[in-house]
Amino acid sequence: MKMQKRPDWDNYFMEIAHVAARRSNCCRRQVAAVIVKDQRIISTGYNGTPRGIKNCNEGGCPRCNSDTPSGQGLTECLCSHGEENAIVQAAYHGIAVKDATLYTTYSPCLLCAKMIINSGIREVVYHQRYSIDSTARQLLHDAGVKLRALNQEPDEETAAAPEKGAPTEKEKAAPTVSSTDPAAKIMSLEQAVIWRREIHRRGLRLVATNGCFDLMHRGHAQYLYQARCCGDAMVVLLNSDNSIRTLKGPNRPIIDEYNRAYMLAGLGCVDAVVMFDTLRCTAEFLALQPDIYVKGGDYDLDKLNPEERAALQQGGAEFRFIPFVDGFSTTELIARIRRD
Repeated sequence: MKMQKRPDWDNYFMEIAHVAARRSNCCRRQVAAVIVKDQRIISTGYNGTPRGIKNCNEGGCPRCNSDTPSGQGLTECLCSHGEENAIVQAAYHGIAVKDATLYTTYSPCLLCAKMIINSGIREVVYHQRYSIDSTARQLLHDAGVKLRALNQEPDEETAAAPEKGAPTEKEKAAPTVSSTDPAAKIMSLEQAVIWRREIHRRGLRLVATNGCFDLMHRGHAQYLYQARCCGDAMVVLLNSDNSIRTLKGPNRPIIDEYNRAYMLAGLGCVDAVVMFDTLRCTAEFLALQPDIYVKGGDYDLDKLNPEERAALQQGGAEFRFIPFVDGFSTTELIARIRRD
């Protein structure tokens, strides 16, 4: 029997860091770090709200649960970073990290860089580059901490900060179907499966959500944006017209399926739209195997359809529940139009 190729130490520890990131409760970005000494893991940490504070994905961090753009309002964020938590956890249990190597799914921010330097960590290995890390990179360099991307040796050219407005490493790597035509994001399930394989090959995490999305409103837009922030790409599974009529009666939907799909695909936070004609999207979940499944705040695990939940769990999906924006409802919007 042919033995499967063993990962080298770098890839081995980084894979563990990615597994740890799945424990993150931050609704914006899932990040984790693993601290290693003598080829032995001595501490791990993932990002999220502090011990004893309501989880970020349950509304614990107002900044993460708002529409504040990425990179702004960071001083108001209640979530601790993965590197920060790994270092703090080691200190909490009396474990020395001096001369250790830290593996992190994203390159460190400035705060984490300062903690890394002062804790005595000698090397940082990262998988993807954080978009606002230029000062942190320079500080690590000046302090003599080795910083390198996974499977790459560091050099001054690659360590330089990107020009203002230039795409980040993550943005270059993120899978996109089309940057101009929303119609190109509307896929058959077969097309989406091929697209999903490419996402998996790049080591990125797929978010899935589903719904009718009839009469799009601000609540939909914010929900979809926050859902997309949970991973690296997002597919929306959209109820067909026949499916909605079965669920909601003969007068729905208001907007036909293609135009609903087109409006969804026109959102920057939506990477793909797949329509399904049944009451449940079990087959789609089994085929696409999303890494993260997001549903609105009126749901919890017990309220999910058992068949759909089993299909998601079979693929190893995490479950996230995002609170709705108060005051926005398609049903109420229809009622207001009729009253007027």
